[in-house]
Amino acid sequence: MLSKSDVSVAALLSKFAKYSIDVGLLVPTETALYKSIIDAHGDFRAFLECNDIHQYADQEQGQAAKRNVDAYFVYADHVKKTTASLYRPETKLGDPRVWFYGLKGYASACNLIACVWHKKSLYVVNASQTVFLDYFLSSNGPISDLIRRDPILVNDVAVELLGKLKEISRKGFIRSIKQGDTGIGMTLEAELGLAPNSSKNPDYKGIELKASRRRPGKVNRMTLFSKVPDWKNSPIGGAVSLVLKRGELDKNGRLNLYHTVSALSKNSFGLRLDVDEGRQILRQVYVAEDGAVEHDASWSLTELKKSLAEKHPDTFWVKAFCKIEDGWEWFHYCEVVYTRRPRSEHLGALIEAGVVTLDYTMHLKESGASVRDHGYLFKVFPKNLDAIFPEPIVYRLSDEA
Repeated sequence: MLSKSDVSVAALLSKFAKYSIDVGLLVPTETALYKSIIDAHGDFRAFLECNDIHQYADQEQGQAAKRNVDAYFVYADHVKKTTASLYRPETKLGDPRVWFYGLKGYASACNLIACVWHKKSLYVVNASQTVFLDYFLSSNGPISDLIRRDPILVNDVAVELLGKLKEISRKGFIRSIKQGDTGIGMTLEAELGLAPNSSKNPDYKGIELKASRRRPGKVNRMTLFSKVPDWKNSPIGGAVSLVLKRGELDKNGRLNLYHTVSALSKNSFGLRLDVDEGRQILRQVYVAEDGAVEHDASWSLTELKKSLAEKHPDTFWVKAFCKIEDGWEWFHYCEVVYTRRPRSEHLGALIEAGVVTLDYTMHLKESGASVRDHGYLFKVFPKNLDAIFPEPIVYRLSDEA
């Protein structure tokens, strides 16, 4: 549903993330407006539950069990009272529904609707109308007491690590200790005196380190985390079957699967992500030329959100210039972006909006019995980090950065 939004979901979430304000998002379709019914998808239900507004799981079906909540439509300079109706119909297995009385006169199909719970009322703003959103987030708007910056407090460990990175940067270009993509991270860790390990725990005294190359004219996506599919609930069964069915032969005759997969549209190999909002499951599907859809792999959205929160409580995203000399890569670490406290509850929305994507990075081994993989990588462009993390802080390590 959110993929149909007529404005950027990531841009909106970055505005709310700045103030650490929890927000529920809806995008009504023409059918929804015509029927006065909006499906309360999984992330919106989670928003209601986290704010102790409503739990559909405890609600009976039918009109008698309908719950009405005070709500306000936000305009350019005032608010107008309305009512939010939360219910489960007797038909269609009682799928959760939400409706705001008067919404047809307030929003159009594909407008992005943002909801905030404040003082025991739902404030509903049509975020596709810039003047409405500007007033909502202004110092004299209806939630003005929430409009405060929640700054990242740089702790002693972060200060210590930043100092060490500045010392490393002053060395200029440093020869990679290893050939290949992993060299940039391993070289940085070696300079910091960190021993190589495969632990999922943060790298430096509780701070995660993520190193990447800075190339002129090219913006690389940043890896948030890696998560293996839930193979028990994946029709394709496992990695070998996935590569055999969806892979391609490279120039050396090796069967591989190196693809970026998005929820916005299928890629050139027919692969697409699909957010199952009802069951809070992320699916990777194959879309055939005739439109037929085949489900390959699944992830629990709950587990993905948990992975994001656990991986990045504190993170230094380190950028480096790179060059090749005598067949070896050299790195000059030049910049750090410091993030904390990811808004992991918005991950499903960001995947659905195509902001967070998945990379398959695997190939079939010669035996054909197993695969070599570099992770199932969930990635984001640097410009969208602030949709996940409140106010990233940028530090220059070098005047060249």
